[in-house]
Amino acid sequence: MSDSSQAGPIPNIEELLARMASAGTPAEALEYAKDLAGLVEGLDPLKAIDVIAGLMTDPKFQANQVRLDFAVRIILGTSKGTRRPKRDELIELLNNQLEVARVAQLEDPIEDFFVESLPTRDGQFLIFSGTWEKASVHTELLLRAFSALPDGPPKRRAWKSAIALLRLSTALVERSQLKRGIVGDGAPYGTIEIPFDARLSALARRVRFSTEELASLNINIDDLEPLFFREEDSGPILFSPPGNSPLESRPLIKAKHGIVIGAPANLSTAIRSILISTTVEYGLARQLQFNFLNAEAEYLYQSNFPYIPKGKTAFCDDQLYCEQLFEISTGRFLHVIFSVDGFAGWPDEAFASIKDTDLSWIEMLEASMLKAQSVAKASPNFVSGMTLWMCAGWGAGRRFGFTPTDTLNDWEFVAAEPADLATMNACKDGKPADLWRLRLQQTQVENQGFEFSLINGLLNLFHWWRITDHALFPPNQIDATPPLVVNFPSSLLLEARKEARDAFDRIALQDEQGRWHIVGRLEQEGSYAALKKAYASFDDVRKGNLTGVIVDEDRSNWWVRLDTTLHSKSRDIYETWKTVLVWAGQVMAPYLNSISKWKIRPTIAFLIKLEPSPSGFDFKPLTDAEIDASIDLEVDTSSSLATLTLKTDWFRGFFRPDNYAERCLGLNLLLGASLLFGLEKPADELSSLVLAAVGSTDFRHRHALEIKRVIEQLSADGLVRSFKGISISAGALAKCGSAWRVRSREDGTKLTNKTECLRFLKSFIEDCTRRLIADIKPYHRTQFILTNMEGLQAAIAEEAHWRRSARALRAIHGVEEDFNMSMGKVMSANGVLRASSMLIELAAEAQPVGGLDIGTMDLQDFQARALQLFQTADMVPAYAADHIAPEIHLSPTGDILYDHDFHEAAIEEGAKKRHAEDRAQSSNEYIARFSKTPSRKALDENFSNAIQAEYGVPIEVFREFSDATARIARERKQGVFVLRRSELRDHLKTIEIVSDMDFLPLIDRLTLPCRRSFAEIPEGFGQRDIDLSKYDRRISLIARPIVSLSNDDDPLLAIAPGLIERTIAHNVSGALSGALQGQFWLSRQMIAYAGASGSQTGIDFNEAVSEGLQQLGLNASASVKPWACLNQKKTKELEELGDIDVLAINQAGTIVWVCEAKDLKLCRTIGEAAQRLSDYQGAMKDRKPDKLLRHLRRVEYMRANALHLAKQLKLESVPTVFGAVIVNAPQPMTHMVHRYVRDSTVVMLSEIANVPWDRGWPVS
Repeated sequence: MSDSSQAGPIPNIEELLARMASAGTPAEALEYAKDLAGLVEGLDPLKAIDVIAGLMTDPKFQANQVRLDFAVRIILGTSKGTRRPKRDELIELLNNQLEVARVAQLEDPIEDFFVESLPTRDGQFLIFSGTWEKASVHTELLLRAFSALPDGPPKRRAWKSAIALLRLSTALVERSQLKRGIVGDGAPYGTIEIPFDARLSALARRVRFSTEELASLNINIDDLEPLFFREEDSGPILFSPPGNSPLESRPLIKAKHGIVIGAPANLSTAIRSILISTTVEYGLARQLQFNFLNAEAEYLYQSNFPYIPKGKTAFCDDQLYCEQLFEISTGRFLHVIFSVDGFAGWPDEAFASIKDTDLSWIEMLEASMLKAQSVAKASPNFVSGMTLWMCAGWGAGRRFGFTPTDTLNDWEFVAAEPADLATMNACKDGKPADLWRLRLQQTQVENQGFEFSLINGLLNLFHWWRITDHALFPPNQIDATPPLVVNFPSSLLLEARKEARDAFDRIALQDEQGRWHIVGRLEQEGSYAALKKAYASFDDVRKGNLTGVIVDEDRSNWWVRLDTTLHSKSRDIYETWKTVLVWAGQVMAPYLNSISKWKIRPTIAFLIKLEPSPSGFDFKPLTDAEIDASIDLEVDTSSSLATLTLKTDWFRGFFRPDNYAERCLGLNLLLGASLLFGLEKPADELSSLVLAAVGSTDFRHRHALEIKRVIEQLSADGLVRSFKGISISAGALAKCGSAWRVRSREDGTKLTNKTECLRFLKSFIEDCTRRLIADIKPYHRTQFILTNMEGLQAAIAEEAHWRRSARALRAIHGVEEDFNMSMGKVMSANGVLRASSMLIELAAEAQPVGGLDIGTMDLQDFQARALQLFQTADMVPAYAADHIAPEIHLSPTGDILYDHDFHEAAIEEGAKKRHAEDRAQSSNEYIARFSKTPSRKALDENFSNAIQAEYGVPIEVFREFSDATARIARERKQGVFVLRRSELRDHLKTIEIVSDMDFLPLIDRLTLPCRRSFAEIPEGFGQRDIDLSKYDRRISLIARPIVSLSNDDDPLLAIAPGLIERTIAHNVSGALSGALQGQFWLSRQMIAYAGASGSQTGIDFNEAVSEGLQQLGLNASASVKPWACLNQKKTKELEELGDIDVLAINQAGTIVWVCEAKDLKLCRTIGEAAQRLSDYQGAMKDRKPDKLLRHLRRVEYMRANALHLAKQLKLESVPTVFGAVIVNAPQPMTHMVHRYVRDSTVVMLSEIANVPWDRGWPVS
């Protein structure tokens, strides 16, 4: 072996790291790049810096701010010449020398906005963020803290300098023609494309301000004196790291006739520097720190973050902190430590400093956590706890490492900056409960062997969680096996910041009285486009006042204040104020477009006064004239104020099917604006503008409807809690690791045959069921069931709300957007209905007495797990019938991945069609609600007898039951209540209109029995009755909405009137239509009645199809006997073919259609779709032709006997025969055309016009 082939010496790791080290100071950069000093030495500092500083204001170079910043520092420290840099020199400096100098490698992907808003109570300002993280927030809050210090000359001098810098910064941003929230461009450590000379000159002019220009900005140059870079700063700037150099305090350079802004992004650090330096110099650092803690708390409050500690403060390791233990959900304790950094070490330890957290803080933290844990565990409902350290600062860094003791193993810990928590709180899935679950999920994933590297804070991890489908690792990378290090970009947090900014958008605006308000968007998820312009005053909210503003920053801002002096706070008062904002936001822009811009006042205000709203409605619609008279308008042009008084009749105006009352409000807003602008606008013209602005008489925010349902009455009485859907974080936590509980990772991540898939699914379902039952057991059974029943009623009310509002929302958003929005809401409600119904049944094995109370967080976790169980069990029939490809993949973190094609084709498409139909129907029903309620239709005697047989009571008792229980709920002021069976009977007898009715048989029939275990099947029932993946079971809440809490002779019953109403409506509808067949009913009479109803429904549908085809010009007949249309004898063969539901002939008499008409209900689950398809395979089933094969045989028989058909029907020629299947609801067959021959093409009745009736199906 030659010497050259031998391995060389192992390099020293420290030497390798030293060779890779970045430049920490300009001096180090000059040391690495030997030619750098010579390149810049002959440059004129001012002429060079204005060009580079100008580049700093161009968003194209946001990713390259580090190089531009270093260039400024090096020039300030070394340049002594008189030359302006040439473009080639800039290219060499920025792209070559600073790369050699190891500066370019310091650049990171863009993580923040290029321009940020900085709202204060002295004005709305803008800053360049540069490389300073959270520059705006840190500066704003330090300003607020400083303003609360005792007054005095030093404070006033520093404040003048700070305000002058803010004005200068804003002017620079506006000169650059940039808006707040813009995100720039550029490639970190990539080539900087230097502009040509003309552009460079223009950029250089941006950062130069003459003395006259400063004066026009109300800036006294003397106030900027402390902020000018000094000659003696040239040495320190080279040897100090950026952040701890003079340039952070003095970023301005004095020029002959004005100033140059040498470091635009450092205006924010200069503000902070002068405030901190003044405070430290005069011994008020502790007071500033205390004020800073309060300012951080106010910022969190404005972001709607709910858990802000109050009370006693303490110092430790130069940190001022306070703490508090919150029970954020029953049994879930969040221990919050809220701290702000002090100013020890200032100015030597400034923005570049990273301070190591002292041992004293670690000891305090651990002791505090142990104390919080002890207090929390003393609670009888304790479930779990977590400490959140909200660590705030002013721009310096802090290094922290903490490993809790074993005693805290079951107590989670997470640290985050308050500004990041505010950002996440404004984002979807970013509320504190979601972050708690994220932390739990992170722990579980780490325990699986995944290690998260270079997380870059909780905010960055949060968005990584969201873009990985909330799994913390890409689910589709199924071959990834731990142990594994997980790396992801450090810049993901930018997307979260964008989302929060769009949702929140804090700015400062001046009202008509000259007062500045810090405002934020009224609604983070606004239901109106107009509300995107609506902002609320945080200051007034603090005082309990409702003050909002519609913002059009380039033209006019319209303030809307509600006079609440005569009214107590209520939801109704808030909604009235919101209604005014909605209409102001809707009409303002078109109105301003219609008038001269010279007439527009930049700020006007509306004061809204309210007369008492009616305590009840007589539901008599008011005339236009009566509504016109219900609003008084007074205008004071001297104060730019219009006062609108909404009288009682205005509220009565809501009881009309149109929006005239609200349009009248919009008209008065425009009349008031016109008078304030000095314009005389005819009311008719403005009224037309208002109607055009909303585009419909259906656009409205407020509704007044006659209560017709039990759930509406309960909601109106405040007996239904607010609806809460199942959070995504709860679902993500439920899925995490769930697959690995029943399958070892060593057995592989792919299941590739049907047997293996079914075996796995069975094990998974059994495990989920067993664990759910075990985890429910520690909870108090009664409280657990009642909480779920309350959730069910809230979900029913949510569905009802979306039905009632369909017409208005379609007018507001358009049909398509309303469809998307409402479908998501209805699906969320359906998820709760399914999950909580399952949990009530599973609670059969919970402790009958005692145990934990269930809180919202734990309820959502249980709901997510129940829904996961349902969805998994629902897949089994589809796998068994080969509708889903026999393959399952397991994600790296333990979720089940399967082929969704069948679900999309069989369920999703049908659900979308049905939802679109439901929205249209609900829109039409809205108008019908304003008409006089028709008298009840008399029911036939057979139905009454069937009800008597099934439920043991006359139809009158059956019909009144839900209303009667609602009366009891109102008396008890409980939406869900518990009574003994005998007590319920006695209460019902006290209600006059039903006092003589015997409800006991009905109560017993509607009671879900108390079982010793979930698996126990009561006598007379079967396995299907307790199969949680099935709908319409005899042992389920839809069949038995009263829940027995004990199994004694006089059991305790949990009663929810809304559930009873839902059951009665569902069961009556199912019986009348025949949709609920024998497996649902107990009595022979009802089974027979439902069967007959189903047959009649089928006949009626045949007639409907026939009529529909006749309207298209075909000669169609319903329920045709094959032998009759062929003029053949009735034989067994013909009889077995069955009737032709609809026989249709085209106008030319050349084509005959054999139509199978089936009024099939919508398949709600994969399991139901699989069952439906098994009935319509076009094959033999149990030695008999299935329903589709019978149809195909009829078609073939008619085709084979077309000659006879022509003779009997007197057609001129032998016709071509085609078949079709016509249905009334979306069906899985409709979207799975590839599985069927053309004669079994499935068509919706609403779409029959699309069938080629005159040509027949194409051959292909």
